Amino acid sequence: AIIVGGAWGIGDSNRVFVTIDGISWDEPNPVAKLHQVSAGSDDLTAWGIGDGNRVFMTNNRGASWSEPNPAARLKQVSVQ
Repeated sequence: AIIVGGAWGIGDSNRVFVTIDGISWDEPNPVAKLHQVSAGSDDLTAWGIGDGNRVFMTNNRGASWSEPNPAARLKQVSVQ
């Protein structure tokens, strides 16, 4: 997922990574595991899909992820 300030990506074992320059990638929260990630409206925000199609979001560049609606189940998210 491309953002103004870089990109988000999913690596091996569903690990979540973020980059500013595309050269160095940071794993801001090694515990976070997602199957899919979509960039939000700014470089701090992203939405993702975890196990069981649970929807998660971050507003601190991946340092922590919350589940705003535990009943929501999606296979994909996309933010414009």
